[in-house]
Amino acid sequence: MMNVQQNEFAARIQRIQNAQGSFRSTLYVGDDQKPMPGFSKRKAKEQAQQANSFLVMDEDRPQKSKATRLLLTPLALALGAATVVALRAVDFHVPGLTLTFGNAAQTMAVTLALATMFAILAGQAIGLTKPQHVLAAFVGVLGAMLGMHNLVHLAPDQFATIFSPAWVAQIQATMPANSVVVAGVVHPFG
Repeated sequence: MMNVQQNEFAARIQRIQNAQGSFRSTLYVGDDQKPMPGFSKRKAKEQAQQANSFLVMDEDRPQKSKATRLLLTPLALALGAATVVALRAVDFHVPGLTLTFGNAAQTMAVTLALATMFAILAGQAIGLTKPQHVLAAFVGVLGAMLGMHNLVHLAPDQFATIFSPAWVAQIQATMPANSVVVAGVVHPFG
């Protein structure tokens, strides 16, 4: 057995010394050492990139059009605002779940953290991965937290279907239109 392996090794060394075939373009496979011409790392990389699009680097991907890029930032803003509305709807409809704490500032901080986290995750899921999109989603979250009650004043029927007519009436009675609510304190515009 040892003698056979030594003979095979000696034959391989002899082929290398004789320089049969180009080492970069010939691959020896199996016991009979059949050459496979045309093998190169560059071609293998290209084939892997074509087979697995997730391996393609960003600079190799086709660029988005200018119109698409312009629409992604408002989409990220809307995603952030929708995340706040969804979080408050879940808080309203799920019994036993409360995001309201004894202090209005604590409630605002927890809502900001959760809504931002969910907005970033949702943005990653739909491809809003650039820093400006994450920032736009955060601005959307912040804007919705501070001024969602203004939307309730503008579209009470739509919010009554999401929450309840009693909730809409309470928001309209306690928070005036054209204002911002920061940690429970109402600041009217102008």
